[in-house]
Amino acid sequence: MDISGVSPVRLPVVCLALSLALAGAPPPRAQELSARSWEDCLTAPDRACVFDEVMDLLYLLDRTDRRQAIVAAMAETWAQAGEIDKAKGLAVQVPDRMLARVSLLREIASAQARASHREEAEAAFGRALALALRWNDPFERVEALEAIAQAQEAAGLKADAGTTVDQVLQIASERSIFSRKGRRTFPSPETRIARLLQRIAMRQAAAGEIAQALQIARSIAYDLETLAQTLLAIVDLQMRAGAAAEATLDEARATEHDARFGRAQWPSYRDPGIRITTETSSGNVRLLCDIAKAQARAGLNAKAIATFDEAMRAAQAISFVGSNAVKPDAAIAGALVNVADAQREAGLITAARETLDRAA
Repeated sequence: MDISGVSPVRLPVVCLALSLALAGAPPPRAQELSARSWEDCLTAPDRACVFDEVMDLLYLLDRTDRRQAIVAAMAETWAQAGEIDKAKGLAVQVPDRMLARVSLLREIASAQARASHREEAEAAFGRALALALRWNDPFERVEALEAIAQAQEAAGLKADAGTTVDQVLQIASERSIFSRKGRRTFPSPETRIARLLQRIAMRQAAAGEIAQALQIARSIAYDLETLAQTLLAIVDLQMRAGAAAEATLDEARATEHDARFGRAQWPSYRDPGIRITTETSSGNVRLLCDIAKAQARAGLNAKAIATFDEAMRAAQAISFVGSNAVKPDAAIAGALVNVADAQREAGLITAARETLDRAA
């Protein structure tokens, strides 16, 4: 941003004040909505006068998308504060080519729903959906749709939210979303989609829809560690509701086993020909301990003991290559200590002491 002709003191002060306003400063009182001088604003800043100053500077200094991005952020802040007209007034300056417009329309729709303007909220959600569905990048598209579904549900539009979730699940199931030739991303596409599906599944489980949550969780492809972790989280809710969780725990345990060699088959690794050298048949120590603790909480003591035994074998089989092989004994000892801590939490005090002896 070119700041020629602008006071070197004034611009940083405005940026600081803007960050505070966007972080959630209280909305201005009605009598303070009229224009105020910058000097008065410095003495007693509020959202309105800071935003006025920022807008003045933006129009003077920046004619690029950066300006629209800041305008969108300010409009979202107004929407979250319930100032729908102000948010809509700024929204017209944010073009459809910017993903920020989808987020802004979603926030305006949420504000309208909170204000009991249901028809207007549904229309705004519809505009946000239309833009999101046209978005080229599949990851940004599916994540934008997930955010809209969450907002629709919070607004009480459960049927609409369900429809949007169905669209998310459809896109996430497409094989092409995982293959991005020439592009390496972190997290990987498989993990990014797995975590999105995990969030949706957990919202369903929290709402008491355990069967639906399990169905969504099982749609997680490739990243089986995330699938196992999701199943474990659902188990916790099952047990809180007094439901039997043994079958889900068995599935989590089997999924952990299947995850040990899975990464070599991930499209983001397989398609570019990336060689995987870090996978092992010994298992994920921390995940095995979490499964064992859940089994113990469910009263499945024999299965918990067996899973803890597997965790100990996995800890003792830890190996490293290259620069990571400096202190393998310390890594093994640390893993055994983690197993002992998990055993203690599960009430297996004698077994925990024996594991600590092995770590010594």
